[in-house]
Amino acid sequence: REKRHQEFCLEAIEAGLVRSAHDLSEGGLAVALAECAFHGRKQIGCSITLEDSIRPDTLLFGETQSRILMTCRKKDLDTLRELARRKEVPARSIGETGGTEISVEHRGRKLLGLSVKKAFRAWKDALPDLFKVRI
Repeated sequence: REKRHQEFCLEAIEAGLVRSAHDLSEGGLAVALAECAFHGRKQIGCSITLEDSIRPDTLLFGETQSRILMTCRKKDLDTLRELARRKEVPARSIGETGGTEISVEHRGRKLLGLSVKKAFRAWKDALPDLFKVRI
């Protein structure tokens, strides 16, 4: 299973279908979304909608192996899905990037709605605040 996922990712990247990819093994979906929002010069939000019957905490913070958050252009979405199908890798669209907020909704209930700026500040200041030092 892991090998199929990695082969899918490599092929998708080599084909130019993937804008970004982040595994969910360290902190789960919530951490991956935040780290992706902070990456690069421009902070960017996202709007995610989940319909799974899994508990919300597991959805947000589960560190299950072989789960990867990917972004692609809208025009490449069908091609990316077809590649996943051929490689027998489960894949689905869960939202869109853009805006100034990290927003996650689960079965009609908002689980997370946080300004990217506030999330970045909390992340950046976490260690200094722990030791009560300013960097």
